[in-house]
Amino acid sequence: MGRKKHSKKLSTAVVDENASAGDTNEEPKLYTCEVSPIFGRYLKSKVEIKKGTLILSEKYLVAGPMRSSGLICLGCHSEFRDNKDRRQCSKCSWPVCGEKCASSKFHVNECKFFMENKIPPPRVLDNNSETAFDFGAITVLRGLLLKLNNEHDWKLLQTLEHHSQVRKDLPLWEENVKNVVEPLGKRYELNKFFTDEEIHNVCGILEVNAFELGEEFSYRGIFPSAAMMAHECIPNATHFEDSKEGIIQIRSTVDIPPGTPITGTTQRRRMLVETKFFECVCDRCSDPAELGTNMSTLLCPKCRTGHVLNAKAKDKDILWQCSSCQAIMYPEEVDLLLDKYMSTAESTNGVRASETFLQDCSKYFHKNHFVPFGVKFNLCQAYGREKTPIQELHESELEKKLVLCQEVLEILDRVTPGYTITRGLILYELQATEILMSRRLFETRKFSKALLKRRLEGTVKILMEAIDILSFAHESTPEYAMAAAAKAETLIDLRRWINILKSK
Repeated sequence: MGRKKHSKKLSTAVVDENASAGDTNEEPKLYTCEVSPIFGRYLKSKVEIKKGTLILSEKYLVAGPMRSSGLICLGCHSEFRDNKDRRQCSKCSWPVCGEKCASSKFHVNECKFFMENKIPPPRVLDNNSETAFDFGAITVLRGLLLKLNNEHDWKLLQTLEHHSQVRKDLPLWEENVKNVVEPLGKRYELNKFFTDEEIHNVCGILEVNAFELGEEFSYRGIFPSAAMMAHECIPNATHFEDSKEGIIQIRSTVDIPPGTPITGTTQRRRMLVETKFFECVCDRCSDPAELGTNMSTLLCPKCRTGHVLNAKAKDKDILWQCSSCQAIMYPEEVDLLLDKYMSTAESTNGVRASETFLQDCSKYFHKNHFVPFGVKFNLCQAYGREKTPIQELHESELEKKLVLCQEVLEILDRVTPGYTITRGLILYELQATEILMSRRLFETRKFSKALLKRRLEGTVKILMEAIDILSFAHESTPEYAMAAAAKAETLIDLRRWINILKSK
C-alpha cells in the first residue's frame, strides 16, 4: 500500500558539516530526555511525530576504525588493496591513502598528538601477523584525546554507559587488555596521559553505544543524542547516514504518539546480552514465535513436522522444544547449528549458490528464520542483476523474484515496519518485477484492460513508497540515485501508461 501524504513542513534538524562534534540542531525539539530503570536515559516524543519526520541530525563525537580492525587508512578508514596503495602521513608517518586523507578531519587530532609525542606507527603492518596492531585502538585513542583537547566533549563522552563492572568478567575485557589497553598504555607509554581505567571505559562506551557507518568500508561513531534511543526489536525510528561527513539522521519509521519512547535496533536478544549488556524484554523477544514471524524457529530433527521454539522466551530463559512431539534440543546443539549456517551465509554469493543454500536451510530452519532470511533479502536484489538483466529473465525466474520479494516484505512489515531502507529496497525490487510482468502481459494482447490498469495503479503506490523512503538516504548513496531516477523516469512512464489505458 502507498503511504499517506505528509506535510512538507517536517522537522528538518540539519547539522552544518562544520559544526562541532556531537552537535545537533533541532528546533523545535520533538523529544525530551527521560530516565528509566529499564532503559536508563532515553528519548521520549514530546509531540506526535509523523512517519518520515526527521527527529534529529547529529555529527559524531568520536569516530574511527571498527574494533579488531587490520591495517587501514586513518583518513577514510578504507583497507589498502596492496602495499602500493599505502602512503605515510607526511607529518606523523602513520598509514593513509594520500595527502587528502592525511589532512582528514578524522585523523588531524591524533596526527598532532603523534608528532608532539614522537609516537611512530606500528612496526608490524602485516594483518596476518600475530603481533599486528589492532587499528580499532585508534578509535579509543580519539575518544581519550578529548580529555586533552576538549573538556566539554570529554565530559559529554563520560555521560554514556560503559558497563565496565559487567565487562570485567567477560572474555572481551581480556581482548581489550591485549589489543588496546596494553598497546596504548604501555607500548606507546600513554599512561602518563590516560589511566587504564579511562582506556577501558572508552572501550566500553564504544562497545555499548557506537553506530556502524559506511558503505564499502565501515567505521564506528559515537552520537550522544542518537545513542539515547531506547532499544526495541520492532523499532519506531531508524537512522540514515552521511558517512563521508560522519553525520547520522534519525527519522521516524511510523507515526509516533506523544509520550512514546523513540526506539531503534540493530541487534537481537543474544547480541544485546553480549555487546550491550542487557536482556531485552520487548513483546517480540518474549514471544517464542516472535509475534508470529518465526524468525528464530527451527524444524524438529526428530518428528520432522513440528516447530522448535524457545518455550521459555518470556522468562528470559532457554528451552528449545518441539511444539508437536515435545522433543528437546540442547542450547549447545542450537548454537552449533546457527554458527555453522551463519558462517556459510556470510560467504554465500550469487543466485545459484544462494538458491542451493536456501534449499539446504529448508531442512533445519523455518522459512522465515533470520539465517535464510538474510540470504533471501540479498537474492531479491540479485535476480535480474547477476549475469542476466531483469529484462531477459525467464518467466519462472521473474516469478521467483516476485514471490521472494513479497515473502521478504511481509516479514519486514512486521519486524521493521514503515520507512526503513530495507523496506525501501525490497519495494523497489518488487515494483521493477511488477512492471516487467505487466509489460509482458500487455505484449500478449491477452489481458483485461481494467485488470491491467488496477495492477499498474498498485505498482505506482509501491514505487511511490519506495521513492519516499530511498529519498531520505544521503545524496551520495546508490539508494538516493535509485529514488531520483525512478521519480524522474519510471513513475512518469507508469502514469502515462495508465492514462493510455484509461483513454482506450
